[in-house]
Amino acid sequence: MLTKTLLPALAALFSLTSAQNYPDQSAPFSLKISDAADASLNNKYLYACHSGAAIEQLCLGDKAEHADAYSTYYHNTSEWSSGTGTLVWNLPYSDGIASSGLTFAYNPASNVVLSYFIPGDSNAVRIGFNEENKLFVPAYIDDVLTPGGEKPFYNWEVCTTQFSGYRYQALAWVTVGTPVTGSWGCVSVNVTKEAI
Repeated sequence: MLTKTLLPALAALFSLTSAQNYPDQSAPFSLKISDAADASLNNKYLYACHSGAAIEQLCLGDKAEHADAYSTYYHNTSEWSSGTGTLVWNLPYSDGIASSGLTFAYNPASNVVLSYFIPGDSNAVRIGFNEENKLFVPAYIDDVLTPGGEKPFYNWEVCTTQFSGYRYQALAWVTVGTPVTGSWGCVSVNVTKEAI
């Protein structure tokens, strides 16, 4: 009984927090793989796949295999965020939806960072889309200069991931260099926004 009342209350709270940080939401869109080092991955889509309680990874699949609810995303921004903001997927639950921001899970033993959605955006990674609708992560560069400035980075990989007991072919981020993955089998890709 506690779960039936607690989960909707927490989801509503996380959604309210997300709306306050980045209140301007884009039209819905899909995310498609492009420019992959392995051409067989091109034109595959990313969908939200279950990876724990209210946790979803961005998994690789064909668009026709997955319901729209699991492959529809939004870009939340604000007037002060210069076109960057959070990537959002709406987690459906019994009484509505919980806006879930894309978050990174860092592993000190690897430069491969797993990406996942969790309700709210307080820990969400800041992202943007370039003029070709390619997904990037902005980061400060040359921090010895004042001001340092920002640069878009496109370090996306599709890897065989192990997260929270679930194994998927999913989207990951490489912080620097060649992926240190063991047997994960990462492939360099771009992620492109496609209007629905």
